[in-house]
Amino acid sequence: MIDPQFEQRLRDGFARWNAGDHSFDPEWTAEDVEIHSAVADFAGTVYRGQEGVRQWVEDMREVFDEWQLRLDDLEEFSPGRVIGVGTVHLRGRGSGVSVDQPCAWLFDHVDGVLTRFEPFLNRVAEARAIAAGG
Repeated sequence: MIDPQFEQRLRDGFARWNAGDHSFDPEWTAEDVEIHSAVADFAGTVYRGQEGVRQWVEDMREVFDEWQLRLDDLEEFSPGRVIGVGTVHLRGRGSGVSVDQPCAWLFDHVDGVLTRFEPFLNRVAEARAIAAGG
């Protein structure tokens, strides 16, 4: 069962995100948090720490001018590992093309403090397999 406080932090974070606040709350984000994403993979890097969070958001803003998230379900796979499932709406900054895709988000945490975050756009089954595998 997901810690109710951690679940509320995630849901509040998604609501803030959709309201235009694209930051991670430093009170519940580890100083050395890691963000793994397709953008990071393309650049051959992992975003680390609060500066990495800011850089990841900036990199995403360069690509998308619209970015809305809908979190439908949260499930704890193991202590400290939670997966969220929902949809993401994106609009390309240069192309103007909008997409709505299923998405999963993998959250690793220690005592409710986020240590690792990874979005899986259109790869929900892959996210579930990774979450289940450790």
